[in-house]
Formats: sequence, structure tokens, C-alpha cells
Amino acid sequence: MCNLIDSIFTLDEARQIRRFPLSSTAVQDSLVCLGEQTDEYAICSGYKILVSGGLKGSALVVSTSQYKIFYNKLWKIHCPLKQKIMLWRIYKDYVPTMYSLYNKRVATVETIHHAMVGCELPLEVWATYSIYCDTSQKQ
Repeated sequence: MCNLIDSIFTLDEARQIRRFPLSSTAVQDSLVCLGEQTDEYAICSGYKILVSGGLKGSALVVSTSQYKIFYNKLWKIHCPLKQKIMLWRIYKDYVPTMYSLYNKRVATVETIHHAMVGCELPLEVWATYSIYCDTSQKQ
């Protein structure tokens, strides 16, 4: 099991995953939301947990004051929502850069050319719309 975790996640992520305790008995899994009497998750309850720092010692703990400052500034920017979302993705390091792909152990380098015309699926999409690409020319 450890080899599988190591092959998928970065070293830091794998360490965090291994910190989760495993049950020694076979019990039925259930989803429980901390802080709610109904044990059901709601966006506002997740926000309350983050703001209160209710998950101390967990990998999910974040610097809420840092996030608050960033998000307050981000959402006040006058620009299209998709640009705000892109900024958020950059801030959270959710943009698949070469570095982040390397850390996630994605071995092959995928260029834009490869993603758009180098694979069979994109070529099928282009053909569906009668758009044909000369795949012999790489840029």
C-alpha cells in the first residue's frame, strides 16, 4: 500500500496521508461533519470550521487570516469571474505547471501541441468539426 501512495503523491502528501489513523476493526464508514448537530456538511459549516481553526493538528489546517486577506482582495477585483478563479487556482498552486506535474510524478512532458493534436482524442474532436491539423509540424 505504501508503494502505491508513494507512486501517486509527493513525499509531503504521502506523509500526511499516512498520518491518518486506520481502524483495527471493520466498521461501517460514515460521513460526519464536525461542528454540525446533524452531522451533515454545509458550505457554511466548512467555512466555520476553517475560520475557527477547528481542525488543529490536521493537514487541512490553513492560515485562515492569510486566506481571508487574500480572498477579500481577490473578490473585490473588478474583472470577470473566470479571471478571479484563475488567480485563485494560481494562489492554491492548482495550475498544472511542469514543477507541480513533476511533484505528482507525471513522468511524461505534455506540450500544448501534444495535448491539442498529438493524441487520438483531440484529433477526433477536430475531425468532428471538420477541422484538420497538420500534425507533422511541431512548434
